[in-house]
Amino acid sequence: MEWAELAKIYVEIGILGLCGILTVMIAYLGFKRSKEDNKNKDKRLENNQDKLDNRFDAMLKMIQEQNRAFQEQQLKNNEMLINNIVQGVTNHVPSSEENTKLTRITEEIDKTLQQLLIYTDADRVDLVQYHNGGKGVNKQSFLKMSMTNEQVKIGVKPFMSEFKDQFRSVIAYITRSLNEKGFCYINDAEEVKEKDPGTYEFLINRGIESKYCMAIHNTQDGSVIAFVCVEYIKKETARPDLVNKVFKEKQNVFETLLNL
Repeated sequence: MEWAELAKIYVEIGILGLCGILTVMIAYLGFKRSKEDNKNKDKRLENNQDKLDNRFDAMLKMIQEQNRAFQEQQLKNNEMLINNIVQGVTNHVPSSEENTKLTRITEEIDKTLQQLLIYTDADRVDLVQYHNGGKGVNKQSFLKMSMTNEQVKIGVKPFMSEFKDQFRSVIAYITRSLNEKGFCYINDAEEVKEKDPGTYEFLINRGIESKYCMAIHNTQDGSVIAFVCVEYIKKETARPDLVNKVFKEKQNVFETLLNL
């Protein structure tokens, strides 16, 4: 604004009006400058924030890659450890002492089963042990079982050679009852026909009308590791009272032998 214009304004509005106008102009210029400064400051802050975000993203990506690499290495180490354990177990050759020990245990088990066979007048008594048998695509072990010891009455066909690597779900009614109650008494196979057709077919196809099972437990954690069975071809010849008595007397014997 020229001095002539200021003089003209001074004449028209006086000194107070001129001061007011100048004050407003100064305030406007200060506001405009402040706005530009804030805009530049915001731009600088935005640039700094972008830099910080980029650094954070880079650091996060690096941490994720390191964590992924660590997890992959851990999985490889675990698989290697498991393979070494499996190889050690499957390729292990029993020493002379171990062979002697296992032979004695087997002899004692067979001797005890023979006592059960005679005492209960059963057609067959046997010991079935739990074990893992291979793995699925999800790497979980299959739960299987095998008959490891058997005693039969003269004229009764042995069954042990056929009962190998069987899924426990084949006789789900029996294994479930063993886990829940520690025993499973089937006086008549027809009793389980509606409850579990699989168990029913298993019994009927093998000519078993009455079957009595007792769980054998791990002495450390109490889990079921095996079970003893007393079987009758004809339900009329079954002696559940004698079976129950002899189970109570011999359960500790089996558990001691299988936990040695």
